[in-house]
Amino acid sequence: MAVSPVIMGQTGLRTKLMKINIFRNLFNKKAKANDLSLIFTKEKFCIVKDQEKYPNITPLVEDKVYAYRMFFCTKNSAEIEIVRIINQFFKLESKEESFHDAVLTFDNESVAYHSYNDFGGSVIRLITNSEGLIRKIWAFHTTPPPPWVSFPHIDPDGLGSMQGNLSFWWDWMWLPFWKSMDASEQKKYLIAHSAPSSWVEYFEFYENYINEK
Repeated sequence: MAVSPVIMGQTGLRTKLMKINIFRNLFNKKAKANDLSLIFTKEKFCIVKDQEKYPNITPLVEDKVYAYRMFFCTKNSAEIEIVRIINQFFKLESKEESFHDAVLTFDNESVAYHSYNDFGGSVIRLITNSEGLIRKIWAFHTTPPPPWVSFPHIDPDGLGSMQGNLSFWWDWMWLPFWKSMDASEQKKYLIAHSAPSSWVEYFEFYENYINEK
């Protein structure tokens, strides 16, 4: 098991950056909860309030993993900033601007991080027991790429029931973000991102006929 060198801080607390093959499987459907439970233990867990904020957090306590999961899509440029936030929070003395599979620990707080490119941006899976890190990511106010960027070839005028990759994006990447805003914020987002009229009409249809059901 290859582990990168341990970086010692002034207080003697250790920060570990581990790029280990086992952690590349922590986030897929076949991942075993006990892999993560070795990192995120009960005595290090704290309850985070305001769980309705975006990106949403999901507690994993039922799986004996005492941490929260964030699963969201953001612009590629925003991922670099999120990685910088993580590096600074865990006092990682590294000039690396981006990593895709990593586990960081500092004192009693940890984060397991994985990302990949899709939907016109970066899809991030993040598991952490650190309330401080969660709040720093919330304060960054990241947003996903708009649908006309994620799916540039889709005409919403003919959009029926969503299936496959489109359904996955809608349920996991887009809808949590869209529902985190009120009507005025949604309107501002569409204007700020120069939404095509077809998508503006689709969201009006969604709010009036689908979301109300």
